[in-house]
Amino acid sequence: MFMRNRMIALGTLAIAILPIAATAQNQYFGPEFGVFIPSDSNLRQALGSNWYSIGISTMKESQVLQRRMGTNLNMITQAKNGNKVFLGSYTLGIVQPLGEYTPRADSQPYIALRAGISYTDYAIGVGLSRVGAKRIGYNANVELGILIGDRLSLAARYDVSPNYDGFNFDGLSITLKYGIAKF
Repeated sequence: MFMRNRMIALGTLAIAILPIAATAQNQYFGPEFGVFIPSDSNLRQALGSNWYSIGISTMKESQVLQRRMGTNLNMITQAKNGNKVFLGSYTLGIVQPLGEYTPRADSQPYIALRAGISYTDYAIGVGLSRVGAKRIGYNANVELGILIGDRLSLAARYDVSPNYDGFNFDGLSITLKYGIAKF
């Protein structure tokens, strides 16, 4: 059941991102892999301190030159000792290059501010009881990264999401993105 819900959430979010990616010109579309560190000590205790994240991002070829809109589909999952969490988010926002671009530069730092929708599915043991739910909410994130060439990005990102049943699902991610397909 947990896996089926993940697949439904993934499919819904993928359908949401495809029209944006398809209408973009000179934009790379590709995978994002990372590690998520939850800020809530109770989540870290129940599920461990390093969770894995996967996602899909867009990177505009001219990102180094000007501010632009960017999208991000991110999924974070962790299961340990019978506890499990799935966090999915689809966000849209502004990506702003930092500093002045020079044609000889191989890299360009940037900052991204995004907001959107999130899906949270969790089941966590608390003492002798167990809490769990499937919730739709918001996600806001800020990302500081460096674009290497026009396809590779290394970034640190902080996500803010709603608190449910006393758990804070905010956290820090370190991600690596690579643009594969160009639209």
